[in-house]
Amino acid sequence: MGKSLVGGFGTKDYWMPDPATGGRTAQILKGTGYVSISVISAHYRADGNFWQKIFGGSDKVALTTGIVHTSGAKQTSSASVEDTRTFDVGKPSYFGLGNHFIALKLPTECDGIEVTVSIAAVKDDNLSGALNLLNAGELKSTLQLAPPAVSESLAIAGVVKKLLTRTDPQKTLQGTYGGKVSAGAIVDPLKDSCLCTGYLILIYRESDADIGLDGLDGSKFTIVDNELKYSEHSRQ
Repeated sequence: MGKSLVGGFGTKDYWMPDPATGGRTAQILKGTGYVSISVISAHYRADGNFWQKIFGGSDKVALTTGIVHTSGAKQTSSASVEDTRTFDVGKPSYFGLGNHFIALKLPTECDGIEVTVSIAAVKDDNLSGALNLLNAGELKSTLQLAPPAVSESLAIAGVVKKLLTRTDPQKTLQGTYGGKVSAGAIVDPLKDSCLCTGYLILIYRESDADIGLDGLDGSKFTIVDNELKYSEHSRQ
């Protein structure tokens, strides 16, 4: 898993096992078939800057993803703009994604798969236009390892990565999950950073004063109809 932040600001991650496995963490072993990775939902809320708090306003926001599939010395990567939206500040807003695949049927005959997800506020109008273009359906890059798909993914990924360096780093949720694919079962696969089935939940803390979501218990998360729920009563 990616590193969890204990204090300060930044992105904190929580792991939720797949309910289909009965709440157990199911490790994905080398050579056992294929894996697909999707984004279920994304939520954005910002209090806004000084002027936005007084007069109101909005943020232009981009949701992007990246995948790296590693097999020996060979790495195949993909980066894609999944969605761009304009959201009012001071209000909770949602990307209506559903079960949106960012990697499809990647072979487990590999050493590891790394996933990156980011949500960034975009300040540059020209950059916003470029990201909107890459958000077009024909340019969204779902990583598949068939030769034509790989070529297309690599071409788009280069453009996306260059554009992302120009987003506002002060308003960016970014989380990475790097999962190893081993031949044998591990006693504690999450602790050993192995690839597992389940849900990765990322929450961004904007500043040291942003403590509203501190102390969340990962065992109290549930997902119902693609919506993340948090209950004060632990799951049994």
